[in-house]
Amino acid sequence: MKYILIIASLLIVEIIIGLLRSMRKTNEKTVCLPKIFFTSGTVASIIFIIIVAITLYNGEESWIPIFFSVFSIISLMLTVAYLNCRITYDESEIICRNLLGFTKKYSYDDIIGIENWDSENLIFFGKEQKVISVDYCLLGGIEFVVFINKKYSSLHMGKDIPHIRNTTGIFKGNVKDEPVFVFLLVVIALLAIGFSLLIIKLAMPSNIAIGIIIAIVIDVICALYIAMTIIVGRNPQKFGKRFVRLFFKEGYVRY
Repeated sequence: MKYILIIASLLIVEIIIGLLRSMRKTNEKTVCLPKIFFTSGTVASIIFIIIVAITLYNGEESWIPIFFSVFSIISLMLTVAYLNCRITYDESEIICRNLLGFTKKYSYDDIIGIENWDSENLIFFGKEQKVISVDYCLLGGIEFVVFINKKYSSLHMGKDIPHIRNTTGIFKGNVKDEPVFVFLLVVIALLAIGFSLLIIKLAMPSNIAIGIIIAIVIDVICALYIAMTIIVGRNPQKFGKRFVRLFFKEGYVRY
């Protein structure tokens, strides 16, 4: 419980910093997640935190507040993602901020290519092919891609950005919306761990061995699923399409 409280406290600090940052008035344009992330994350986290406080006040068994604390942390992560996961840009540079609040700056002169998916654009920078992923569901995403294309054209005598294929990332560029899938895998792992701890806590002293075995089986199945998801995503051409659809929705994988 102590570590959960530490994580929750850090996320709340990130939220406060993010709110203060968003209040600053600048001339920069912004690309960010839809506001539903902030609304749903904030409301859900408040609800779960209240439930945790009630269970602690009533002296419930330790697994109950721990169980709801896991969901409160996931909800807080949605709020932090809305506030931190942003792209800001102006005429001189692009600044990308990740979930932890760390930033990377990019110059328009470093653009070397772009890759278009159905609803996503990947923009490549420099020899290392650093990638910015821009989904059209992001607020301001389409406007940013249009601006990038115009900026590149003005810097290269009217030429369009070269189209190249991404081969980086955990899925080697074969899966659309890779950050979303990685986030889902992390959530699955957290839920599996939490559910396993719940089973062990609920097991009677005489059945504790059976509870541990069941928890281990659940964790092993979850670990195998995550491992197979990564393997299939990295090498979809080695598997049949029906098998790939067990892990990825149709249209999200490139063969």
